[in-house]
Amino acid sequence: MILWIANHTNQLRWAYVIVFVPSAILNLINGFDFESLFGKAFVEIEEDLISLKLGIREKEQTVFWKDIKTVEHKLNKLQIHTIDNKIQIIDLSKSNFKLKNEIREVINSLSNEKKIKIIDLQ
Repeated sequence: MILWIANHTNQLRWAYVIVFVPSAILNLINGFDFESLFGKAFVEIEEDLISLKLGIREKEQTVFWKDIKTVEHKLNKLQIHTIDNKIQIIDLSKSNFKLKNEIREVINSLSNEKKIKIIDLQ
């Protein structure tokens, strides 16, 4: 037995590589916290701002209510027109239906309170 192992050590090394390297890579991927690298997804709609990051790889978008002139609802996005004539587009296409509706309801409610014009093009 010892002679067989001594004569086949190179083959045994490849067997270990084939078995243990993919296992190690999978464990590293499963244990890696991507949120710590990219940041967590969130929706924050408050009295003074709208701040959204709908995915861990998405860019955070923030708009202050005092800067908003109109809010335009389209099928899967919100177009926010600011008082300095800029347009900020918030893409909701990757969000689930319930989250889209909640975002729209809260933005509609706060827009009405703040007397901001709402254009609904759905």
